Amino acid sequence: MERGSAKILTYNTCYGLKANTVLDAYNATWRVVHTRKDPEEIAAKSDFSEVYEMVQEEDPNIVVLNEIFDDLQTGPVSEELKRLGFENILVGHSGHHTKPLLVSTVVATRLSCEEIVLDSHFTFPEGVPGTGGGAVGAYFEDLDLFLMGFHIAYTQGTLLSQLEEVDAFYEGIRGRYRNIIFTGDFNRDYAFYQKHSSALRDFDYAKGDSRTFPSFFPIYKPFRFLSPDLVMGQVDNVFYRGNMEVVDTKVIHGKRSDHRPIVAEFKI
Repeated sequence: MERGSAKILTYNTCYGLKANTVLDAYNATWRVVHTRKDPEEIAAKSDFSEVYEMVQEEDPNIVVLNEIFDDLQTGPVSEELKRLGFENILVGHSGHHTKPLLVSTVVATRLSCEEIVLDSHFTFPEGVPGTGGGAVGAYFEDLDLFLMGFHIAYTQGTLLSQLEEVDAFYEGIRGRYRNIIFTGDFNRDYAFYQKHSSALRDFDYAKGDSRTFPSFFPIYKPFRFLSPDLVMGQVDNVFYRGNMEVVDTKVIHGKRSDHRPIVAEFKI
């Protein structure tokens, strides 16, 4: 990969559980994770091999993973990513559950970076499903790039509250870094953020060729008017601003999670 470039793969892994059909998504999210909460069962059923295969095939230098349990899963996943050349592994926590089932966001990079801890800047309500999965920042001095890996809330009430925090955080850093990327599972598409976030109106986004959620056929699409929390579209996003050019963006199909990964490549 050329010097002065960043290739990002971001993916909500659904804890490595099979969730790419309606039934599997229900079983994985509600029965296994939120009801039984058995670390041994989750460890036995989770499988991150597709993540490693994608990394080898796509060759990103930055990987952002959402919905990964710390420390049940971050340890073995980090070791495998290090084996694949990702020397820096950063973990941002939410308030969901407790270790070893603490919902987290992981940023892994082959590029030299400094960790920017963001846990204190954002509120993730403790033990409440659907309220986000952590945030962690990295500063890449060679690119004068600040990147935030983020998993914002699914429920609209908490999401709008977190957006106030995002806007305030952005005001504090906008003059500090030449290039800024916010990426991860944002649980809404670009149009929503254009309407509701003063910060993200200042960003462009890397548009994929299809939705990232749900990965299965969206049978509830006709019923979206019933609730603001019925979500679909390109909700896993790469927002960017600065001296950057998008080289390529694509959504990867046919994967294990109820989300699809998105890959965005930049020239900086």
